[in-house]
Amino acid sequence: MVVLLVGSSLLVSGVASATPTSREKTTQRLSGTVVSLRGNTLTFVEGTDRSAPTTSVMVTGATVVTSRGAPASFSAFIPGAQVSVTEDIATKAALRIRVSSPKLSHVSGQLLAFSPTALRVATTKPVSVVTVGVATTTRFSEHYLTSSASQLHVGDMLRVDVNAFTNVATLVQFSPPKELHHGGTVVAVTATTVTMRLTSKPVGILLTIHLAPTTLYSEHYLTTTKAALVVGSSIYVTESLGTASLVQITPHRTK
Repeated sequence: MVVLLVGSSLLVSGVASATPTSREKTTQRLSGTVVSLRGNTLTFVEGTDRSAPTTSVMVTGATVVTSRGAPASFSAFIPGAQVSVTEDIATKAALRIRVSSPKLSHVSGQLLAFSPTALRVATTKPVSVVTVGVATTTRFSEHYLTSSASQLHVGDMLRVDVNAFTNVATLVQFSPPKELHHGGTVVAVTATTVTMRLTSKPVGILLTIHLAPTTLYSEHYLTTTKAALVVGSSIYVTESLGTASLVQITPHRTK
């Protein structure tokens, strides 16, 4: 090593200078709401706005997926699920993903109409008519027991858990509407209806009730048929939404 003094300056020769280098960032954090998982491509939007620009990352066998601190699988990436992603900037591959269940909204009210893909519900708080989607993944329960869409009837009371991102029901809990009871005297009978003058409140009002193929009939507590339902008979009807489930008949007494 050679040291030279030039004027008031000290020069050192033979020693390499060390230049600090900045460490480039290799990963980044992303978060949002899952739109889809197609093949190995996970697509999501920032926040919960479905119309927002999408971001895609690649998931691989090396991607570590967790949910609530426990290992999870790619099946957790359903539309609406919340994700926090650590991505390799160079490869666009996800290194780690934390996933949580979709945010839910809730709809309660009376079923107005339904199809294999949708429910129309009249709500009371607020008063409105709401349409909710139905998918093959939608679960149904009646009185807290597992059921199916085939058991739904117009007029049922519903409480629906809805994926707030997709507006598709995740769980539909339903119960039949409350039964009503009427006493009165038969004034007319058709193939599908019975009209009665009420002897129960409101007394004297004419009320027409629909008779369905499933309507049951009894006379003096014994099973009978609709043929026993004649003008002048006293009846006690159990009905829901205007359709009789049971008609109890007391024949008109003649002097």
